[in-house]
Amino acid sequence: MKAWHYMAEKARALGIEIGAWFAPHFSPRARIFQEHPEWRMIDVNTMPSGGGYGWHTIISADWNTEIFDWVLADIKRWKEEGGLDYLFTDSFANLGLLQQNYARMMRTSWRRLAQLYGEFSKMGIKALTFEGISPFGASRFGIADLRGDLLGPAAGIVGQNDLGWWVDDFDMAYGLCLGAAFRKRPEAEIRSLCFRAAAARGYLMMDSLCGHLYDLPEWARELNIIYEKALPHMVQRTLLPDRSGICWRGDGASVIWALRATDVEVDDGAQVLELGAEDDTAIEPSASGKCSLQAGRVYMIRHPGV
Repeated sequence: MKAWHYMAEKARALGIEIGAWFAPHFSPRARIFQEHPEWRMIDVNTMPSGGGYGWHTIISADWNTEIFDWVLADIKRWKEEGGLDYLFTDSFANLGLLQQNYARMMRTSWRRLAQLYGEFSKMGIKALTFEGISPFGASRFGIADLRGDLLGPAAGIVGQNDLGWWVDDFDMAYGLCLGAAFRKRPEAEIRSLCFRAAAARGYLMMDSLCGHLYDLPEWARELNIIYEKALPHMVQRTLLPDRSGICWRGDGASVIWALRATDVEVDDGAQVLELGAEDDTAIEPSASGKCSLQAGRVYMIRHPGV
């Protein structure tokens, strides 16, 4: 707690809110489970449930037990003694909501977890999602996750293997993170999916969760560079007519992520650039003031006088 006090004081002095990573899972060697083995969630194989990671790595708890009060008291202590403004929620689904205790008639924890977050709210703690589908927001890993069928060194899409309705709904596909390599998909489709995620102000981390088993392709590196160029101007978002692209507006410039080939009108005197990983290419509008955009390309339009 001494270190937490130090960091909290420094953060407060800078006007920074204090947050902590929070997840409904534990080390299988945690002292509390040595003292209270009945607090563990038991899987169908009679072993502690690991939520897909394996019980020898991490395990989940039965929140219907006294662990509810134990965790609540500990979070309250951190809030009162050190300062705590918000929690990032991790693995809320596979290690929390979806767990069933087969040693207790398959009882679930979702009601108690909802109550737990209600208590956090009463304390004045803001609960924010970090990873995992939760009542607090859509998953940052909504397109890819690591719980695949282990057919390859890096898992990918799971479930129905169709990416779901959210991928084509840009009101839901905001801030997605591609956290793992895809499997069973041609490169052209992968590139299209990554482009759409970046267009929705997501970001690419295609190797970071795979233990470097997946080499980041050159096109992904280039897309990351283009994304960083575009990001400062990606403030206010609109869809182009017939959903042919996404237009972001910022101070003095707009950025268009073209999903399909389309023509757009630009103001007289505007500068149009096709963004590239190395160099940007100037695009000359036609006499009628239109620019033809190619699918899968990113364009920046600098407005006159800027």
